[in-house]
Amino acid sequence: MGIRSDVFLGFKTELHNQLPESVKTMLLDTQDDVLTDEEGTAYFIEDVKWYRDSDDEIVALYEWLSNNDPDGSHHIVVTACHDYPTNDDGDAGSWHNNPWGIQRCVSVSLEFNRDLT
Repeated sequence: MGIRSDVFLGFKTELHNQLPESVKTMLLDTQDDVLTDEEGTAYFIEDVKWYRDSDDEIVALYEWLSNNDPDGSHHIVVTACHDYPTNDDGDAGSWHNNPWGIQRCVSVSLEFNRDLT
């Protein structure tokens, strides 16, 4: 039970190299994909309980990011959950020109069957 989210975390190389080993271990234990580029490393995690305010490891990650990259220019975190797009509590950072093109992007479509009478 619980709310499940998809989470993307991207770190510029110099910030990723400074991540505490406990954070790297947590990310490697939960990730579905690790993406690397000359500019940095990203983790994509699907269908995970990502509780920013109550999971000790996740709280520690956000605190570490706040202390080590206060302007957010060396990382980006995008979360998508059942409240998406209205809830952006898990989003952090401002590395918008990241090599993976990750960004918050919302679209709405309307679908119906015209053939029904």
